[in-house]
Amino acid sequence: MQNNDIVERLDRRSKIKTIPETVPPASGTNRESDPSQPAFIRLPKVGERCQWTGLSRGTMNYLILGPEAPVKSIVISQPGATRGIRLIHFQSLMNYLDGLVKAQNGNPIHGKGGTNND
Repeated sequence: MQNNDIVERLDRRSKIKTIPETVPPASGTNRESDPSQPAFIRLPKVGERCQWTGLSRGTMNYLILGPEAPVKSIVISQPGATRGIRLIHFQSLMNYLDGLVKAQNGNPIHGKGGTNND
């Protein structure tokens, strides 16, 4: 076996396989028929942000918890378990965010609590 063969074999083993980054489609597209969009997503870890929306864990909890939560979620747990996995219905979250965009389209707000004084 020659040195070139060994280097080539090692090079093939060391290549890191990456998952291509997906970009959310523009508003107004049909996400339900887009296979690159998940049906459900998990809450981001503490201190991290959602990879799809950039929202924090606290903001997402605010949107999914409570009797009149605007975003749908479910809990998967074993029978008798005290904990489970909360999953957020992705389409529900995106519909809510799209609704905010439409509602604020006529009067966009810049920064925290500011108004559009351009």
